[in-house]
Amino acid sequence: MHTLKSIGWTVLAALLLCTSCGADDDTTNSTSIPPYLSRHEVEYELIDEASGMAASRRHSGLLWLHNDSGDKPRLYAVDTGGRHRGVFEVVGAEAVDWEDMAAGPDPETGTSSLYLGDIGDNRAVRDSITVYRVHEPIVKPHSGKGAPGTTRDEDIRRTKEAETFHFRYPDGPRDAECLLVDPRDDRLYIISKREDSVGLYRAPADLTDRAGHSLEFLARLPLTQVTAGDIRSDGRAILLKTYEKVFWYPIEEGQSIADALAADPKELPYLREPQGEAIAFSIDKESYYTVSEERHGVPAMVYEYKNPTESRHPAKQEE
Repeated sequence: MHTLKSIGWTVLAALLLCTSCGADDDTTNSTSIPPYLSRHEVEYELIDEASGMAASRRHSGLLWLHNDSGDKPRLYAVDTGGRHRGVFEVVGAEAVDWEDMAAGPDPETGTSSLYLGDIGDNRAVRDSITVYRVHEPIVKPHSGKGAPGTTRDEDIRRTKEAETFHFRYPDGPRDAECLLVDPRDDRLYIISKREDSVGLYRAPADLTDRAGHSLEFLARLPLTQVTAGDIRSDGRAILLKTYEKVFWYPIEEGQSIADALAADPKELPYLREPQGEAIAFSIDKESYYTVSEERHGVPAMVYEYKNPTESRHPAKQEE
């Protein structure tokens, strides 16, 4: 395990500049200090293609994960040290191509909910996409009992019935892997993935379970290959992730999501992961997490990075 909590940010930034010149990961230069605060192996081997992540609003130090396409409609609870805490079947949901997850309040009850984005569409052929909203489960101490990776059917718990929302793009089908929930007004946003300048779309304010809704196109963003995102729990910052970079956008008081994303972002420390497709703010707003997929025998890892609260140089926009 690597730790950087005793290293000042100035020193860390200088070291990051050195380590980023010619190495895609820290294994190519074992003497370099990596940019993350800590990393931990995800001990539950069924999490082999992590694609979505959200920090729990109910349990301190808990992360929710889900796999990419090919898995059942399941949520996996792990702590920030990567330890297995439980598996939950999402009642009333299907898993076609789950790509991202967000945490936010339920607009009617105010309780913590998880939003699951079945929004993947590699070939851009789906007539509609689906987002599920489910009350965040309570993780009891016994949920994680048993050897890692050996969950029996009787160990899998069930969530409450999920609400189902179907959406269509106003400009035709497209692939997406980024789902955002604005905690200030509970609005859903989707950012597409594959265009040279990806699209930002917003869902209607009033959603009806199982009814079809049209997304509203808001803007083009000068990014491509956006694989994940998150809005901080206080609604004051946005993270966007590509395969190679992480960007941070502050949200000013009263500012819209579209206006916040129109500004030049700050590029943050990030160790390029094998097929890294998930990111989440911590609830205490002090850090952010990413998780890699299991690749070529290397297990999935949870990485923690320092949350930026100080001014940094604007990031260079991707071509």
